[in-house]
Amino acid sequence: MILVFGRPESKLVSEIVQFILKKLNHTSLGDSKGLVGIDSRIERLKTLLCIRSSEARIIGIWGMGGIGKTTIAEAVFNSSSSQYESCCFITNVREKSEECGGLIRLREEFLSRVLEQENLRIDTPRMGSTLIRERIRHKKVLTVLDDVNDVEQVECLIERHDMFGPGSRILVTSRDRQVLKNVADEIYEVEELNCSEARQLFSLSVFNQGGKLC
Repeated sequence: MILVFGRPESKLVSEIVQFILKKLNHTSLGDSKGLVGIDSRIERLKTLLCIRSSEARIIGIWGMGGIGKTTIAEAVFNSSSSQYESCCFITNVREKSEECGGLIRLREEFLSRVLEQENLRIDTPRMGSTLIRERIRHKKVLTVLDDVNDVEQVECLIERHDMFGPGSRILVTSRDRQVLKNVADEIYEVEELNCSEARQLFSLSVFNQGGKLC
């Protein structure tokens, strides 16, 4: 058996393969073709992210239902995730949290993904043990909490943004601006289509070219 840095060569190769596969998966872009107006909205959101800042930041994405909050968050998540050590996209937070024990299960799902540890169980009311907190505090994390409607949901899942490593970013989408004002450093209001974009969408729809609102 050949040892490399104190580990079997086969195990080291397996770890390298898994690392590369994870990076390739993160850089796989979502299909935004035909989404009218999405590019400009993605750029505005990325400006608020302040990628070069070493501070951990929470960015709220606010707008009415169906305006494209989740789509925009997903596009930014897919295009930026390769720059982070751990990435986690939690969908339908509002709906899932209303289920029995929903918030606790969501928190366990979140921590399992961030720490890359399957079947993680947290029995305490807060984030967990000192060891778990220390591991998270040294990770640069990209997280999306989608469709939040209560501050408690954010507090249960992430407690506060300085729990994470330098450069971490948390995106929170919500229809409730007040919720975001209580948790976010910045809020991006998703704009409705302007006249030019509305005409483009209308033309694509009329001529059956698959145009969609972002």
